[in-house]
Amino acid sequence: MKPEDISSKRANLEYVTDMLGQLKTVAGAPHGSVLSYLIDMARLEASDLIGAAGELDHNGDAAV
Repeated sequence: MKPEDISSKRANLEYVTDMLGQLKTVAGAPHGSVLSYLIDMARLEASDLIGAAGELDHNGDAAV
């Protein structure tokens, strides 16, 4: 994967992470609700993928 592709993917994932945080706020889901849980899980997954993109950026062997 080219460095600019990694950078673009990382930027997209950061955007998704931010939007999920805002979506949780707008949804007004109470803490502990299923909706809150699912949004948190999606946000964690996006954060994990950002970490994987960072690893790929540094050593070239992570799959994103």
